[in-house]
Amino acid sequence: RDYKVTGVQTCALPICLVDAALATIDKAGLPGLTIRTLAHELGVPPMTLYSHFKTKSELLDLAFERLLQRLVPPEHGSTWQAEVEEVCRHMRGVLLQHPHWIALLTRVVVPLSVLDVYNRLLGLMGRDGFRPEAAMFAFSSAMSLALGSVLVERMMDGPPPIPVQRLALVKGMLVEMPRRRYPRIAAAAPKFDRWSFDNVFELGLHSLIAGLAERCARQKGDGKRRRRLA
Repeated sequence: RDYKVTGVQTCALPICLVDAALATIDKAGLPGLTIRTLAHELGVPPMTLYSHFKTKSELLDLAFERLLQRLVPPEHGSTWQAEVEEVCRHMRGVLLQHPHWIALLTRVVVPLSVLDVYNRLLGLMGRDGFRPEAAMFAFSSAMSLALGSVLVERMMDGPPPIPVQRLALVKGMLVEMPRRRYPRIAAAAPKFDRWSFDNVFELGLHSLIAGLAERCARQKGDGKRRRRLA
């Protein structure tokens, strides 16, 4: 849910305060968040905010916790595959809309409020045969895919994105390019128009999940064989 900050009298602190901090970062970037700016957004004297945090670092930790709550959607599906897909898609969507929030992900705190989500997902993966360490690495890989895709997309985005420009350039070169020398590029040229960041992300996500499932099944098979030989 998005919160519209209209003043301290109309919303509860500290949620209102933290959402105002996220809104300020969204507009001005992380360096643009100051106590004075935040107080102005809330319509209160700056000193009144210190009853909710002692330092700006504490405020950023609160903002980070609130961001994690926004990045992780409610429970979705009864399998780890469905859960991972939903979390990754939701995270990517939020960060694409609010790219300045990415800087908050460098905070090192681990809010207890988000551990339930990790615990549930690791439980689903464990039920399917993942060992705890393998489940943790698998989930970390999925999160890295989602975040990495956002970073690449924001870096290359524009009118049009750099990859689209490159594909258009190659497509134009095919007019003069010897097709017999580059037959595979020539054959792929009609598909260039279908390229998109969304398609690239979905292919990567599906491939990762399929690979993780296959790896888990292989490890379960190896474990059964070892038990039979023991």
